[in-house]
Amino acid sequence: MVREGSDWVVAQGACFDADDWDGSDVWGPEGVVVPFVTRRIKDAFVAAKIRGVRFTDLRHMERNLPRTDFEG
Repeated sequence: MVREGSDWVVAQGACFDADDWDGSDVWGPEGVVVPFVTRRIKDAFVAAKIRGVRFTDLRHMERNLPRTDFEG
């Protein structure tokens, strides 16, 4: 979401270069300490009643990023 007249872009959800994703079910972009997992992995953990793991839906997360990150 871009706000007119602002130097910032409001980014919603996980933001990474899709070309960097190798297609695996457990993955993390370089420099990220918490991995991303697919819905299939989350569902398997829940079905197996594995404890000590927290899954966070990133679709609702918002961050302010400099507009220059999105413009050449």
